[in-house]
This record gives sequence, structure tokens and C-alpha cells, in this order.
Amino acid sequence: CHIKTAGTSWLEEVKVVAMKDPDLYREIHRFALENFQKDRASYNLTTDLSRIPNIDTIADDELVNLFKQNDSRQLIHITYGSILRAKNDEEKYIFKDRIYKILFEYEEDHYRELSNHIKRHLGLLNK
Repeated sequence: CHIKTAGTSWLEEVKVVAMKDPDLYREIHRFALENFQKDRASYNLTTDLSRIPNIDTIADDELVNLFKQNDSRQLIHITYGSILRAKNDEEKYIFKDRIYKILFEYEEDHYRELSNHIKRHLGLLNK
């Protein structure tokens, strides 16, 4: 049996960003919205961007709830490559280094979210 968790592990990592640095998450979210149409070209999706709430109307401590909504999850999942590769005019990463910094700074939270995520997947196999 094979369990593929890489893409969903990425979502758990970005969820930690949303919990610990809401401003950075908002930047990532906006960037993902701008790049979604290009990035979705190689996927067969039913994602409807109109169902994603406006992040400017969501309180910081509620951003994490976006990860319970399928369209929001797909937005962040599909654009992961663009998010991690994005560079500014000085050829410095726009998001990648800041994401990693948060994951290292909040390592316990990061691993707790990943552990809970993998446990949920394993629990589904026992059914």
C-alpha cells in the first residue's frame, strides 16, 4: 500500500504559516490567486475560485479555516511550485525562505500538524 502525502503535507506547512504569520499567508494566497490559471493547466480540477472567501474579510485567527475548504486547499496545492520558485527583481526568493524560516522557528507546531495529518491518513486505512 502506498500513501501519497507530499502535496497535502505542503498544505499543512502553509497552514502553519497562516497560523504564525497571517500577513505572509495573505501574500502567498494573493500570489496563488494570480497564478492559479497558469498553474492549473496540467491538472483536471473542479476548483471554483469564486467559492474562496475574500481573505481581506477573514480575521487572522480564522485563516486556518481556509484549509478545511476544498477550493482554498486546491488553490494553495496547485500553485506550490510557483510559490516556492517565485523571485523578486534581485533574484531572491519571495516566499520560500520566509516559509522555511517559520517552519524552523515553529518546528514543534510544524511537526505536530504533519503528524496529525499523517495519522488521519493512516486512520483511513484501518477502516
